[in-house]
This record gives sequence, C-alpha cells and structure tokens, in this order.
Amino acid sequence: MKVKEFYTTKETANYLGVSTSTIYRMEKKGLITSIKISKRKNGFSKKSIKRYLRERQNLKKHIDNNLYKTRSKRRKLMIKETKPIYHLENTKSTVYHSDELFFRSDSIYIYNTDILKIKSIKENSIDLIVTSPPYNVDIKYNSHNDALSYEDYLSFTREWLSRCYKFLKDDGRFCLNIPLDKNKGGQQSVSADITTIAKQIGFKYHSTIIWNEQNISRRTAWG
Repeated sequence: MKVKEFYTTKETANYLGVSTSTIYRMEKKGLITSIKISKRKNGFSKKSIKRYLRERQNLKKHIDNNLYKTRSKRRKLMIKETKPIYHLENTKSTVYHSDELFFRSDSIYIYNTDILKIKSIKENSIDLIVTSPPYNVDIKYNSHNDALSYEDYLSFTREWLSRCYKFLKDDGRFCLNIPLDKNKGGQQSVSADITTIAKQIGFKYHSTIIWNEQNISRRTAWG
C-alpha cells in the first residue's frame, strides 16, 4: 500500500483534529508550511505535519518543566482535581482545575474546556469577553452539533450567553462576532435574535460593527 506523503487542507485538519480555518491561521503564523500539490490546490507534506506535532510536543514539555520554578511554589500551586487551588495573584477571584488548565505563564491562564461546564472562572471576575460562537451552518466540529434546529440553536445561545453575563464584572464588555443573518436551512435574522436574547439576559447594547469580508471563498480575508 502506497504511503500518503501529501495531505489537502481538509485532510490535514482532520489529521490534527482542528478546523480548516485553524489550518489557514496556523499557516499564516508560520506554524505549518504548505506546498503546491496541483495547479489549483495547496497541501501539506507529512514531514511538515510531523514537524509541527514534534514542536508542539517540545513546547508542552518546556512549559511543564518550567511551569513552577521552585519546590515551595510547586507545593503551593500543585493542581489537584479534587481540590482546586486559588491563583496567588488574587486569592478571591479565580480557581483552576487540572482538567481545564491548558497553559500558564505569569499572569496568563489559558483554559481548554466547555464554557457551560467550566469551574475555573468565578462570577463577576472578567473585564472583557471576545467570542465567535458556532454559526449553526453545519460545520463538522469534533464535539459540537452545528446543525441544530433554529429554536434549539437559540436555546443553546441563551445558555452560554447567560454564563458569559455571570462571568463579567459590572463594568465589563462583551464583544460578539456573529453573522447578521443566514439562509442555510431557512432564512433567519441571527444578529437581531441573539441581540434580543442578550438584552433579555441583562446585557446593555452598545453598537454594531459590520465586517465586510469579501473574497472569503478565496481565503484571502482574514482581517
């Protein structure tokens, strides 16, 4: 059986367990390098993919080895699933759990978990939330059904919006990137409906900014 040496963008995304848009962003940042595999298509070599995985693993080892610099700090900051530990910077704000903390450096904490289940963020502790949730246009995510009925989609939206509202401080800001409308599966006024839900939850509306992407089919519009 012939070993596959080159992968399309979609195949690479499936191989790494990410979306194709993530692959484009990785390429733009130089994390992975594409090559011409046909007149109309770019792709990624198996060697390039393995190099990215190797470098990511080396970075993780480096982070693990340097996360806590002294034995005393290791004892104080040891992460236990059954006993969450408070940040030293502010013992009244945020806790982190070993199954949610993905990366830590000084005052930066990155969590990788479901916003509806996260335990590491306390209510009334966040200054700014910027998010671009699923658009419900049947994108093949690994762990989310992106083809809900519109009623279920709005119900799901209300759930995570409510969580965000509780996380924000009283003077916090919430920036939401969503489509104005959609026509896949029936035309719906997505922006208007989600804005209405947000106001019902307690958010105060500020303004709408239109991002005219253009040329999106050619993958040339990344802001």
